[in-house]
Amino acid sequence: MPTRAFGYEFTHIPEHVRADVESLEREGVLYADHWVEELQDFRRVRIALTADEAKDYARRCWAYELWLRAGPPKWAKDVPGIDADVAHDADSYSLRTVDGIVQPPPYHCFAAFLGRHLEMISCTSPSDRTTIIELQGKESAMFTLARAVQALTPTIRSFNNRERGSLNGRSIERMTSGIFST
Repeated sequence: MPTRAFGYEFTHIPEHVRADVESLEREGVLYADHWVEELQDFRRVRIALTADEAKDYARRCWAYELWLRAGPPKWAKDVPGIDADVAHDADSYSLRTVDGIVQPPPYHCFAAFLGRHLEMISCTSPSDRTTIIELQGKESAMFTLARAVQALTPTIRSFNNRERGSLNGRSIERMTSGIFST
């Protein structure tokens, strides 16, 4: 089902990006899980954006949508409808891991399309525009469980890719089929 926000109809962006544009249009905020140094743990946060930042975020999400619809190609600049400034940001983006490994451009993850300013706002630890959302009771347990499940699926997928053979004579894919959708 398409997601309609800011005058765009999104069909290809990941679910977390759909949730972002919906909450931005509805509330002017992003929701994320950020590491809170003082607590030494992750917490759900609400990040306030200005009206101009929210519109720019949606425009950049739309560029990511167009890029995904196009195949995706090697260069965002080759996709009709993507604004030149967004294409430049996406095509010049390189991933830098905490281990110091650099994946050179173009590295077209979602953050590449955001530009430095919006990436810093949405992806970094809490700032003056961030409010920590305190979850209690059932909501807290569900949040913790959801984080565990979200971490488990990519781990299984990664393990599956590395270990295409077998585990004690049984295929990992057979063992996990029906339990997790990959």
